[in-house]
Amino acid sequence: MLALRRLRAFFRAFYASIVMALGLSAFAVLCLVWLPFAWILRPLLSDGAESGAHGRRIGRR
Repeated sequence: MLALRRLRAFFRAFYASIVMALGLSAFAVLCLVWLPFAWILRPLLSDGAESGAHGRRIGRR
């Protein structure tokens, strides 16, 4: 009975580690796919407040 409980705990930990590895891999793939597109499309999607204005307000020199 104790061996069965240990085996069940081992498989539960093994399953949890596989699920965690798959989740981290999916997150890494999402970052690797999304970030280049976000970097390329940022000037097209922004309103110009971040790029080019450098934080200056209208009327200031």
